Amino acid sequence: MNQQKNQHQLSLLKQGRQSRNDARSEPDKGFRWTRRTIALVSILSIICLPIVGGILYPHLPVSYGVTELGGGLFGGDAGRILWTTGTGVVIGPMHTHLVSAIAGMYFGSSAVSDA
Repeated sequence: MNQQKNQHQLSLLKQGRQSRNDARSEPDKGFRWTRRTIALVSILSIICLPIVGGILYPHLPVSYGVTELGGGLFGGDAGRILWTTGTGVVIGPMHTHLVSAIAGMYFGSSAVSDA
């Protein structure tokens, strides 16, 4: 009984691995270009546009959110967003988190391999 269960689990793992390999070797170039376009547009709009805007128009106010942790109802940490205004080139924590997530999405598949 145990051996049949193990063989069934191994066959499911092999099917999952084959499915992932089939998805990775998909010859459709549209998916790759879509992923690259999303990453490029996101990086440009999240990082480059605020920097260029801050350089060209340093007097314009820029609002950004900073997460502040406080006491929760039952002693846990409850976060709230504290909105702050700055001028010039402003890169807040949300910018860095979004760029990290986008870079992980784009580069993650090449960094991890099924060996």
